[in-house]
Formats: sequence, C-alpha cells, structure tokens
Amino acid sequence: MPGLFIPPQRAILNAVKPSQQDEAGGISMSMQLLGTALGMAVSSAVYAMTRDFSAVFVSNAVVVGAVLVIALLATERRAVVQAAQT
Repeated sequence: MPGLFIPPQRAILNAVKPSQQDEAGGISMSMQLLGTALGMAVSSAVYAMTRDFSAVFVSNAVVVGAVLVIALLATERRAVVQAAQT
C-alpha cells in the first residue's frame, strides 16, 4: 500500500513552495480520505442493491475509468494552455 500513497504525496510536495508544503500535504491527505470514504459508500450501496460482488467490481472499474479520462483531459488541457502562454 505505501506504493499507492507515497509517490503522489512526494509529487505534490515537490510541486509547491516549502512554505506551502504543510497545507498541500493536508489537502492531499484529506482528498485521499474523502475518496476512500466515497468509494466505500458507493461500493456498499452497489452491493446492497445487487448482492453481487461482480457488480461492485464493475462499478468501481467504471468510476476508475472515468477518473482516468478526466485526468487525461485535464492534463492535456493544461499542457495546451501552458504552450499557448509561451
């Protein structure tokens, strides 16, 4: 599990000024906990409705896929904006 949390945390802390690292770390940890809570809530709701673990895995895969697409689009948009500014 450390491989899932430590690299993103390092990337976030390296991207901000040293004076802002405490705030960035707190925000990052809060978002990780919020994501965990929401993921458990959605998974529990899907299981309660279907009583089928495969439905839980499929719903989680759909959510992860959607998040990856959104992240990819946001990253591309940011690169285009930075290229336009230079």
